[in-house]
Amino acid sequence: MLLTTRKFLPYFTAQALGAFNDNLFKQLLVLLFTYQAARFDTQLSLATVTNLASGLFIAPFALFSGLGGHLADHFNKARLIQILKATELLIMLLAAYGLVQANFWLLMGCVFLIGTQSAFFGPVKYAYLPATLATTEIMAGNALIESVTFIMILLGTLTAGILVSIKGSTLLLALIPCLVAMIGLGVTFWIPGIPTKHPSRFELNTLWRSNVTGFKQARQTRSVWLSILGISWFWFIGAMVLAQLPDLAQHHLRLDSAGLTWLMGLFSVGVGLGSLVSEKLSGKQVEIGLVPLGSAGLSLFLLLAWRHLPDQVLINTPLPFWHNEQAIRFGINLALAGLFGGFYTVPLYALIQIRADKAHVASVIGTNNVLNAIFMVLAAGLGLLCHGLGFQTPALILFAGLFNLVVAAYIYSLVPEFLWRFIVWALVHTVYRFKVKGLQHIPDTGPCIVVCNHIGFSDAVVLAAAIRRPLRFIMYYKIFQMRALGWFFRTAKAIPIAGRQEDPAVFEAAFRQVKAALDDGEVVCLFPEGKLTSDGEIGEFKPGLLKILEHSPVPVIPMALGGLWGSVFTRKTRFKEKEWGRPIDLQIGPAIDPTNVNMEALRDRVIALRTRP
Repeated sequence: MLLTTRKFLPYFTAQALGAFNDNLFKQLLVLLFTYQAARFDTQLSLATVTNLASGLFIAPFALFSGLGGHLADHFNKARLIQILKATELLIMLLAAYGLVQANFWLLMGCVFLIGTQSAFFGPVKYAYLPATLATTEIMAGNALIESVTFIMILLGTLTAGILVSIKGSTLLLALIPCLVAMIGLGVTFWIPGIPTKHPSRFELNTLWRSNVTGFKQARQTRSVWLSILGISWFWFIGAMVLAQLPDLAQHHLRLDSAGLTWLMGLFSVGVGLGSLVSEKLSGKQVEIGLVPLGSAGLSLFLLLAWRHLPDQVLINTPLPFWHNEQAIRFGINLALAGLFGGFYTVPLYALIQIRADKAHVASVIGTNNVLNAIFMVLAAGLGLLCHGLGFQTPALILFAGLFNLVVAAYIYSLVPEFLWRFIVWALVHTVYRFKVKGLQHIPDTGPCIVVCNHIGFSDAVVLAAAIRRPLRFIMYYKIFQMRALGWFFRTAKAIPIAGRQEDPAVFEAAFRQVKAALDDGEVVCLFPEGKLTSDGEIGEFKPGLLKILEHSPVPVIPMALGGLWGSVFTRKTRFKEKEWGRPIDLQIGPAIDPTNVNMEALRDRVIALRTRP
């Protein structure tokens, strides 16, 4: 359990307290400026003040996230976290003085400073995970961080409302964020140190070079870059939806101020719960097949939420949330939209961490934060434009749901791996009870060849669902050319092959494609028997693998499928046996050095794996 380990618990606690304190401080200011405006020497309207504070908090993410990523890549991450938490304490002490003195512009300056501290903390927060956690822990780590962040956003907001309603002394009110920051700083001294592998000296032009470097590193891997765009798009949708809630609550749902807090809380709880559930559904691996499910659910429930909004502005007396049936239905759909938003974002964050260059993970996360901030600003701008053009607030919820469908479809057309993963994950985990052992033998990066016994027509789908890295399957060219399944095979980037005598051109082209795939660091999968088993036993292994290894000497990983023989996808179907819920398993063995590969010995290894309990 990650939460019981020293490598995670102190870091997790510091992150949670930071998220709580940021939102406690921001909400305190909002409530004080709203209900005690006379104390502050400013002629600005409330709408101007809230937008100014929002801009001052977001702007540092666009300015400094790249530099934060550079520092996290080149300096001890644990020490950086300590420095940043100490900075948080100093800022809160300065803000406490500003509250006591009712100094409006000093408090606005503190909003900018706490935004800057958060901008530097973001990259090291996410870069810490791949630097300390095993691959099988990455998904769980991200799920816990995402869930606690949204829960603490809610708790910080609620706590601010309680504190202001008590109407105690301003000094006591001001010191509470300082106390939280002090506890957060103390916790960081239990975080184990992580010396960097790429130390560096700070230079004055690092700010500009770090942003450029971060963007270059992020764009090196296409799936990483598109994952960053996908996360930024989620923040665009989230910012657009959350910005409309005050107007929706007051003018369209007839809610009081507590009702607005319920709406914001339901969305946050939904995202937090979705983050935790996504880790359970993924089976402790980075399962990007959840991303299409998340985007579809996000749009579906935003559209259902829109259906429960009246077009006209209501002027009736506000009702408490739990006495307003229309608001309850809207809030439930908003929570479910947040739930699927958690399915959407957690795998994308994990994908960035495992596929980005290990030496520049924090820089890539910094780039992600820069784009997140830019997209949130664009969401605010689009909201203002729509209102200026005369659109009612409910229309923006409709636009958010529809825009998300269009953008998701575009992203999946660019990277069909997401959709392919969703299809195989849904099929296999819906139909079978699936157990996998030995996944640690599949390297996170680098080329390799996996070989497996060939039981039935569903073998490729089952293997693709088990192994999170994309597999390049070698398959018979006539099956590859089947019209009904052609899109599926092309999306999976399968490699068609024919017998040398049957079609020499296809035969040679297949080996060229295999070599190119291995040169690019991909995983190639083949079934050495060359055909489906006719009796459930493992047949003779053909020597095609040896031809591949002559030109591409890469590790060979043996695997064995069990439990599928007799299913509807095999040559001997036992129709009396049920397919639904059938227990199947995949055993993966240690890699074999390419110089030691012998086809007969390799077959013996696969047989041994199949019989392993």
